[in-house]
Amino acid sequence: MPVGASESIFAPLSRALGLNLLTPSSFLKAIGEGADPTASDINTIDRQISDRKIKVWVFNSQNSTPDVQRITDAARQQGIPVTTITETMTPASARFQAWQSHQLEALMRALAKVSGR
Repeated sequence: MPVGASESIFAPLSRALGLNLLTPSSFLKAIGEGADPTASDINTIDRQISDRKIKVWVFNSQNSTPDVQRITDAARQQGIPVTTITETMTPASARFQAWQSHQLEALMRALAKVSGR
């Protein structure tokens, strides 16, 4: 299943789940490092969303730049399911297993919306 993501934190999980992460790795790295993504990367993601090449957008809510928020909003406007991940436990009092399970279940629901499963 082709997916997009706002940050590199999702890349290992997407590989482990057998998802096809289409977001340019240079965009993922730039956002993760607090740098500005290239115009080329932003254009690529914009086309992936407008052409509905990605089926789910995975958004790190703890690292939302104006570019990431605009892209996330565009995905929602195109009817692409958006799911949120975080890199630290949310809420802070959560148990690790509960936090990870909650994120995986949200991703599963988003994928189910587009796969019909």
